[in-house]
Formats: sequence, C-alpha cells, structure tokens
Amino acid sequence: TMRHADDLLRHVFVARPNMLDLGYKPHDYGADIDWSACPVDDISWLSCMNRFDWDTYLASAYATTHNERYAAGWIALAGDWIAKNPADASLNVHAYNALGVGVRAWRWCGDFEMYKGAPSFTNEFLKIFLAAVHDQAEVIASPGRKLTHHNATIVEADGLLRLAIVFPEFKRALAWRLRATDILAETVGRQFTSDGVQREWSINYHMGCVGLLAGVADLLQHNAGEPPPGFMKSIARMYDYLFAALSPDRLYPMFSDARRPSHDIVGALRHGAELFERPSYRAVLDERAADYPGQLSYCFPEAGMYFMRSGWDRDAIYAAFHCSPKAASTHDQQDNGTFEAHAFGRWVMPDSGCYAYSHGTEQQKERPWFCSSIAHQTLTLNGQNSVNASRHRLWHDEPRHTVLVFENESYPGWTHRRTVFFVDRAFLVLIDEAIGEPRGV
Repeated sequence: TMRHADDLLRHVFVARPNMLDLGYKPHDYGADIDWSACPVDDISWLSCMNRFDWDTYLASAYATTHNERYAAGWIALAGDWIAKNPADASLNVHAYNALGVGVRAWRWCGDFEMYKGAPSFTNEFLKIFLAAVHDQAEVIASPGRKLTHHNATIVEADGLLRLAIVFPEFKRALAWRLRATDILAETVGRQFTSDGVQREWSINYHMGCVGLLAGVADLLQHNAGEPPPGFMKSIARMYDYLFAALSPDRLYPMFSDARRPSHDIVGALRHGAELFERPSYRAVLDERAADYPGQLSYCFPEAGMYFMRSGWDRDAIYAAFHCSPKAASTHDQQDNGTFEAHAFGRWVMPDSGCYAYSHGTEQQKERPWFCSSIAHQTLTLNGQNSVNASRHRLWHDEPRHTVLVFENESYPGWTHRRTVFFVDRAFLVLIDEAIGEPRGV
C-alpha cells in the first residue's frame, strides 16, 4: 500500500486495488495526466480512475503516517482532475456517468474529512474544491438527469445525500437531500422485486446496493432524518435473499455478472443480522448446528431465483437456479435456466463467470463467450444465444422433497421447460423439455 501511495506521487496509478488481482500493472501517466486515457483493455480501469478509487492508497498512507506529502499529493491530483474535468459529460463521459459522479461524491466526503487539517489544504484549494463539490451535487440533482434504475442510481443518490449532509452550508443542501431521498424511494421500488431481489440478477451488485441502502438509512437516522416509508422493510427482504443464496462454502452463485469471491457475503449477513434481529443468520454463520433454521429451500418467484439445500453444513448439497425476467442493465447474461451446484465441500457445477468489462479489440472477443448461453448449464438451439423471457410455473417444498418448474421462451416459437426434483434431499433430477416447432441441436 505504501509503495503504491508513493507511486501516485509520481503519477504512477493503479486505478483500483483489485486491478492488481486481475493482472494489470501500474501505469505511468506522466507529468500531464490525461484522465480519459485507458492503458488496458478494460473500461473498469477508466471508470475507477475518474471515481478516485485510487485514493484508497493515499488515504491509507496518510492515516498511518500523517506525512504531509501524501495530503499534498492528493490535493495536487484532485486539483488536476477538477481543472481538467468541468461538469460537462461530453468532455469525459467516464467522469460524469452515474456511477462515476456518485462514487466520487462519497469519496470526496471522506477525503475532505481526512485532509482538511493538512497544511496543504489551503484556503485557495478549499475554494476550488467546494466549487467542484457544488458542481457534482448539481449534476446529480439536475431535474433533467436520466435515472437508470440500476445500481448506479443508488450510488448516485447516496453520493448526493452525503454531499448534502457533509456540506450543509450550501444554500442548495436541503434541496439536494430531498432530491436524494426521492430518488432512493423511487429506485428501490423500481429496481428491486417485491421478493427483495435487485433486478440486475447479479448477487455482487445486489450486495453492493444493500450495503449502500443500509448505510443511507443509518446516515439519515443519525442526521435528523428518517428513511422513506417502507424503506427498512425492503432492505430486510434484500438481506433475506442474501441469506437464502448463501452457499455451503459461505459464498454465493455466480449468476449474471457476479464474481466469486468478490464481495463479503458473510460480513453483509452479520450486518443484516444486527439490523433486523435475525438469529438464523448468526446460527449459520457461527456454525451452531443446534440452532440452524428449519427452512432449507427458498423460492423468489418474481425474480426467478431458487435455492435448494440438504442442510446448512459445509458438506451439504446445494443448488441454485436462475430463470429471470429481462434485467435492469447489461449485467445480465443469456443464461436463463442455468444452475450451479455445490456438494461435499466443492463446486461440482460452476458457472462460467463474466470475464472483464472490456472495450479493447482482444477482450471484446473473449467476454461474449462467458456471457453466452452455450457457456451455461441451460438448453440451447443451434448454439445461438437465447433471450430472457421467463415464466415461473411451480414451487412445491416439503421436508424431504422440493419440486421446481420454470420456463423460458428462449427462441421464437421455442420454449425451454426445466423441471427439478430434489429427492430425499439427497440427489437432484433435472428434466428438460424443448417445446415448439423449430428444429436443431
């Protein structure tokens, strides 16, 4: 961490700490940083650069050492970014897309608290910084701002709320706060199913959104506010979905653009147990077998997500099935009807994963395969990608058996029906039917 903080002082960036895990190397941007330049074939790098995800290194170094050069380094980099990225998305689309401005907003709130006492944080820089803070908030709060109603909308509203609370001196701070809570109330109703599942169908994004929403509720309650009506009940359902999805290795299925491991589902569930008094979560996470919940299988029919297990122990048989409506974003894949299975301590039917979010020629050739229908445990016709057009048909759960039936109109005039029998909670039987006229393989 210290080495990467020192590198940043020389304009050598790792856009985000996990980029190193993906095999990307630090990049030297030179004396005159081009914030729109991407040195790797992955748009995530460019997004993270403009979201200030790299400042994790400087903040950690400064918090540890209180060495002024790290504060001065952040102030110089922030000043450079502000000067080169006025509030105009046409100049750098990655600077002012929903995720970019939202993450940057809440990062700047923390950065302000971190560095405001440093000698380098001069009155001159304070004026520049506060003007930029105002611009970020106005971008998000603009009545003409298009709401995407996926994870980025929650990130954006969270950032706006934090700016309003951390910088209450602005005349528009109250308006920002009201706009943020209005966006949150609307988007929770639109991007989560009634059974509590985020409509991108990726558990990573679901976890990220739940963590942000729980943080929003806490932020409001500690700053003379209340969450919108029904907000906490919705969040409770979101945590219950996470608990249902928990796999025996204390991870989760890789449906859509989920990565495993990437998010801390155990930590998320411990937080949920605390917020909503869920002793069942604690029993499973602490592996107290005598207190394990009796319910083993769970159905989320509106979301098209289903989970079966033989028990809560690490050697249990576990299967997760996914047959969902059209997603709220492109983080879904052509994978309706797919499943993953974990048994006897290992994944026996793993998903293909999602690869990198690429924009370069080479990786553009790779990611589509990982997202394709043929890369998943589902029925295909002539190797073509299916569409996601799901129908929930049946869920019947008894102490010893579970039966599930769902359909997906995968191709015009051609429906895939999958029936699953979990017999004696000892073995799975899958029956696939291809219903319709088109012929092929």
